[in-house]
Amino acid sequence: VVRFAPGNLRMGYLPQGLLYDEKDTLEEIFSRCDIITLHLPLTPETNHLIGESLFKKMKPSSIF
Repeated sequence: VVRFAPGNLRMGYLPQGLLYDEKDTLEEIFSRCDIITLHLPLTPETNHLIGESLFKKMKPSSIF
């Protein structure tokens, strides 16, 4: 499991014992991960967080 949680978005619950890697940028996540899901509130800060440039970084076999 890879997690991205910038600044004030560092919240949420991860089950104890779960192995995960926290990444610094969305570019790292989109270029590396096979499956990407978003779990965040829609706010002015998160609106348009994901755009065409990030989708272009995804592996062809990735699922969003």
